[in-house]
Amino acid sequence: MSLSGQVAAVVLAAGASSRMGRPKPLLPIEGTSYLEHVLAKLRGAGPDPVVVVLGCKADKVRARTEFDDALVVENDLWQQGMLSSIQAAVLMLRQRPRVEAMMILPVDQPRVSMSTMRKVVQAWAATRAPVTVPTYQGHRGHPVVFDRSTWRDLLAAPADEGARSVVRQCGEAVDRVAVDDPWILMDADTPAEHETMQRGSRDC
Repeated sequence: MSLSGQVAAVVLAAGASSRMGRPKPLLPIEGTSYLEHVLAKLRGAGPDPVVVVLGCKADKVRARTEFDDALVVENDLWQQGMLSSIQAAVLMLRQRPRVEAMMILPVDQPRVSMSTMRKVVQAWAATRAPVTVPTYQGHRGHPVVFDRSTWRDLLAAPADEGARSVVRQCGEAVDRVAVDDPWILMDADTPAEHETMQRGSRDC
């Protein structure tokens, strides 16, 4: 079953990377950058379109990234946090009536496997749950799929709670999908965590 045009992928890459000390989208991994590594996986995983939300140092990231057919949105409100980037993506995607859901992945989780991405998208397609989240050993991680029915709530979510408030509102309607992928729980906020990402086993 082809989901082309129905499920968008949103890569959140707008933050200041203050604890890392340099832009996380451009950090090196396996001969490329975090952002290009994530984009390559998404092209193989199936979501279409792919949207990258930039903010802090957007010009620098643009100049050093091959986006191919990915769409780029600049979030002028990036200092307000991750929710503002999700909202920037919603405002763009709601102009595309064929897109029925969006899969959100922070750029600092480049080791999430392509098979995990496929699995959460396929789970959403099977259930059309308002929110679909992967779990590893009972713990929730990314990427998270938000059905179009939740987008209005994302736009109205309180800044201090972010998208978590929408997940909480959905309660038992949230579809939890078990995956064999510990990287769904791991991001890179510090140089030490970046080293862990670089040392990670090669994934597919």
